[in-house]
Amino acid sequence: MNNSDLSSSGQMLQQLELERAKSEFLEEELDDITFTFQSSPPVLTLSENGAKRLGINRVISDPHESVDIKDIENESLKQLLDELAHTTAENSAVNMSGQILADGKMTDCTFRCRTLWMTAEKPIYIGATGRILCR
Repeated sequence: MNNSDLSSSGQMLQQLELERAKSEFLEEELDDITFTFQSSPPVLTLSENGAKRLGINRVISDPHESVDIKDIENESLKQLLDELAHTTAENSAVNMSGQILADGKMTDCTFRCRTLWMTAEKPIYIGATGRILCR
């Protein structure tokens, strides 16, 4: 590696750290439940407030098999997962209403999510991110 490679790597790491810090700040300021899902390896990461409100762990490996998720799973979450599964890179947004077990009770919510895609010759699904706004 030459000095310009190290400089570029350092700049990339600095940019990633900046993006992480911005994301953490926004999560702390919102009362909403926010989440990010990465598909490989499958990991669901909730905002600290979101994990607290749902009563589950903040970081969940293999969420499709997780006891945490099975404890809060309901028809709205199943519908959300189905909607997310039917998105494309060109049509990646999902907005829907439903209910979720938050703060120990069933609560009306709005789900605002977007699937994430790596652009290449053929887009590749890499995950999803979103907010759950509870009333």
